[in-house]
Amino acid sequence: MAASAVGNRLLIIDDEPGFATAAKKIGESVGFEVTVTDNADAFLKATRQWHPHAILMDLRMPGTDGIELLRVLAADQCTAHVVLMSGSDQKTLETAMQLGRDRGLNMAGVLPKPLRAQALRDLFGGLKPVSTPLLVTEIADALGSGQLLLEYQPKLNLREHRITGVEALLRWRHPDRGIVMPNDFIPIAEESDIIGQLTDWVVLTAAKQSTVWRANNLDFDVAVNISAADVGDLTLPDRLEALCRQGGLNPSAMIRS
Repeated sequence: MAASAVGNRLLIIDDEPGFATAAKKIGESVGFEVTVTDNADAFLKATRQWHPHAILMDLRMPGTDGIELLRVLAADQCTAHVVLMSGSDQKTLETAMQLGRDRGLNMAGVLPKPLRAQALRDLFGGLKPVSTPLLVTEIADALGSGQLLLEYQPKLNLREHRITGVEALLRWRHPDRGIVMPNDFIPIAEESDIIGQLTDWVVLTAAKQSTVWRANNLDFDVAVNISAADVGDLTLPDRLEALCRQGGLNPSAMIRS
């Protein structure tokens, strides 16, 4: 069994020196200890001996097959958060992402090149382990101050070569911690009544966005995640219907992830 990922260690494999240097500086600026390499053997040695918390990996490198590296990471039972990046088309990235998930890797996202500095900063901030406990009051403040946002992951029908829907993914742009991922705050919210408020915000926000898309002839379903703490609430069906209609969306167009 591979050792668990350790602390704030970030491992980057990329063959563009300029990008690697910039990514290293950005990672260090948000509190990561960063190792950069352009060599597959050195990369795998680092995953096995250095045990990074997060990995940023370019799929396309001279002499290195990113898909094969994913297979090796899976065989090693690597526990790091893996982010893929490439100048390849989005479909290639999504296919590689799904391959990693199918093999049990902790796939944290995909980034098409060229990358903006702010996108990297947000990414690294979201991957960094939360060093001090988050509080329910902070989550309440986030709800009331516009710190929450949704990212939409497309669902592709490869047979028909089209997007059939999107999944709404909740993110928190914390003023001090950067992007905070759901795993770091949803369990806290589930221990209090605020989880219902988060669910309502996600559903209403996704409904409004879907309404905008449909007005522009982008007609597809939107999926949202519902907490197990909410599923037991007998008022949930009526709440969801009311929120969809408030957002201008037919409730039949929203599904649970």
